[in-house]
Amino acid sequence: MMKLRFTPNPDYIHKVLVAAAVAGITDQLAYVRTGPFDADTDLWRDNPLNKVPTLVLDDGDALYGGPVICEYFDSLHEGPKMFPATGRRRFTALRQMMLGEGVFEAAVALDLESWRETDERRADTVERQWLKIVRALDQMERDAAAYEGFHIGHICTAGGLSRLDYRVPAFGAILNGIDASYEWREGRPALADWYQAVLERPAMRFTIDRDLKVARYERPK
Repeated sequence: MMKLRFTPNPDYIHKVLVAAAVAGITDQLAYVRTGPFDADTDLWRDNPLNKVPTLVLDDGDALYGGPVICEYFDSLHEGPKMFPATGRRRFTALRQMMLGEGVFEAAVALDLESWRETDERRADTVERQWLKIVRALDQMERDAAAYEGFHIGHICTAGGLSRLDYRVPAFGAILNGIDASYEWREGRPALADWYQAVLERPAMRFTIDRDLKVARYERPK
């Protein structure tokens, strides 16, 4: 059985769980809680970068990084693919994938900055990461009118947006220059409507809770 090492949190979307649900392989995975910042972590044994998610295959080899793991899952099923094979649609999907990843990573960077003592926080870092988020959201709004189908770009976009819903109020309370009442949906109606609709997809509701139990999932018929 493959082993998926990740930080289970039902409050935001894990793209690798969505991809596993789309591929129909959720019962082929052992879900392993992994905290990369834990003092006693052994994650480095599977991933020298000490990052999650990490997928350990049946033969002991490991794959690193959400997009790579998602593409591997996509190779395991015969249904409609999350990664378009060729042409402009493929590269549009990959661009949107990286945009969603960038929002998620910028939110994580703000999280890490918030761990610092107040007088040690770097204002330039906060501003840079926040500008990444706002500018990416504006691009997502421009893209949203042309979204069609369901691919890895949509999965990662939804993942980034869910991370903002989870953490932005906390950023506002902790970091100078971020409004605690910030709402990414304001002024972005196409993106907001798309996000609300995409959350109804069964794969988006596949969630593992903090006790590593399935919290929400409706297997596609």
